[in-house]
Amino acid sequence: MRNVLKVPSKYSLSRWTMEAKKGVKDKCGCLSSTSSKILRFILLHELYDIMRTIVEPALESDVLFEKVKLSLCKLAEDVNETREHLSNILAPSPSTHCSVTEDEVYGCNRSVDASPLVLDPPYARGVGRPRTKRRKPSWEKGQKASMQKTQSKKRSPTGRKCKVCNKSGHDKRTCPVRVSGM
Repeated sequence: MRNVLKVPSKYSLSRWTMEAKKGVKDKCGCLSSTSSKILRFILLHELYDIMRTIVEPALESDVLFEKVKLSLCKLAEDVNETREHLSNILAPSPSTHCSVTEDEVYGCNRSVDASPLVLDPPYARGVGRPRTKRRKPSWEKGQKASMQKTQSKKRSPTGRKCKVCNKSGHDKRTCPVRVSGM
């Protein structure tokens, strides 16, 4: 973010919301919701389209080819000079003064990177029961040591015993003794 001395009040949140950073631009000027790879891909193809419209007619004649080649070399030099100039401006300068206004008075340029970035607000816990304190069923309570024993013993699929024959695997509604006795 450039030349931001104070975070706007609409972005100062006490907790995280889904649209907290909607509309906030990062250092390179793109929206925080867009991916930098996608943005780079779009910009690259935009430049390729422009280059294609220049290069295709230049292949028709030698005069046009030499003119386009010379123009592109000049453009490449100009881009490199501009990039060096921007890197010199954005380089961190030592500031001995306390505030931005004092830096401006004394002529010190404060870099863009020296200003703090807009960070995510603290994440608020969800409403409801905490995840770490889940309610344990009665068979799970206090059986940390005996848990290995229960894993080695195969539990019945239902975990209940029949009231009629006192065997596991079924209940009194589906008991084979009761069904055969009827």
